[in-house]
Amino acid sequence: MQELHLTDLIDVKILQKMQDSLSDFTGMAALTTDERGVPVTEGSNFTRLCMDMTRQSEVGCRRCEECDKRGAMLTLAEGKPSVYDCHAGLIDFAAPIMVDGSMVGSFIGGQVRVAPMDEEATRRVAAELGLDQDAYVEEARNIRLLDREEVEKAAAFLTNMASILSEVALYNYRALQKSRSLERVAQAQNALIINMNADLQKTMLDLGQWGRRALEGQDPREMADTLQQFMEASEDMSASIQNTVEYARMSEGDISLQEEIYGLSQLLEGVRQENASLLIEHACQLLIEIDSQVPDQLYGDQGKLRQLLGRLVQYVAEEAGEGTVWMRADCRKTTYALELRIRLQYGQSLSEEETESRNRSLSSRVLRLTQEVPGEKMGLVFSGYLVQRMSGRISVRSNPEEGTVYELEIPQLYIG
Repeated sequence: MQELHLTDLIDVKILQKMQDSLSDFTGMAALTTDERGVPVTEGSNFTRLCMDMTRQSEVGCRRCEECDKRGAMLTLAEGKPSVYDCHAGLIDFAAPIMVDGSMVGSFIGGQVRVAPMDEEATRRVAAELGLDQDAYVEEARNIRLLDREEVEKAAAFLTNMASILSEVALYNYRALQKSRSLERVAQAQNALIINMNADLQKTMLDLGQWGRRALEGQDPREMADTLQQFMEASEDMSASIQNTVEYARMSEGDISLQEEIYGLSQLLEGVRQENASLLIEHACQLLIEIDSQVPDQLYGDQGKLRQLLGRLVQYVAEEAGEGTVWMRADCRKTTYALELRIRLQYGQSLSEEETESRNRSLSSRVLRLTQEVPGEKMGLVFSGYLVQRMSGRISVRSNPEEGTVYELEIPQLYIG
């Protein structure tokens, strides 16, 4: 879990109010700490022995924090309220505040006794803390003496309070994560528009300069070269605009995509696991290789990408038979995003006629059953259609040297 503090998830004022109410209800001292045992609230109904003497000592304060954390960890390990002796000879109890399996803080209560004071032990504590022994013992006589059963009931109540706070903290944690994800996505989309605008401005300036040079020189060969550059730059600019408009259409919901942040390595491994039984059935091994340049996080429709890759794996596993299928992923920068490229390669080669037939199926513009498309090719038609909806490209090539390669290219946003 990303490092977070308890006060990032629950306002300290709320923690203080709940703690004060708990202390008033039990008649015992209470405190809320972070995951390290460091207080994040003001102590409620603290005894003078703890607040004005023990915690005022540097050694005593450190020992108190260690006790607070140890008590919460003990509760976490045993799965029940923790009642324990603190370093100063008092009884405390603790309960952890949890978020997504991690302790982010704890409730501490107590500062009472369940047995008469041991004066000799109390004087040793005062000496270790560098405090006046007589004054320390005198103040220790004011600590409340309670039945252990009463302390355990208070600890159980505290645990219930901590459980409620854990649920609140988890809800806030998830909301915070969602907010941060949306913020990062917005930044990436904003960068997309800024980069596209910069590219268009540069291209327009280049076109103007080329045109002026051609007119000034009046050299037919130079004019022909300039015209060729002009046409290529215009095509690039048109593609940039088309790609960006297409992405905007997808983002606006014109094409139904469920975009989110995802990790490519987890997605590809998921595809392999989902098809594990099929791969075993065909005695086929699927190996995954991801180029180091591929970002850890991408933004796109991972559900559709996973569905698409799953179909392709099923298709090639049946053809590869007892062999190895490589799934390789890399990427390159485009005019407005990252072009994610995924290749599925296996050893057997196809005839030229069969390769052309598959490319026709993959490039079909309409998703429908027709007499022209054999039933066994409808999977390719669907895959090709799905890639088009994601503004990508897919093709197959085959030759005896490299075998058969399905190559998929889909634009995705990079989340930094």
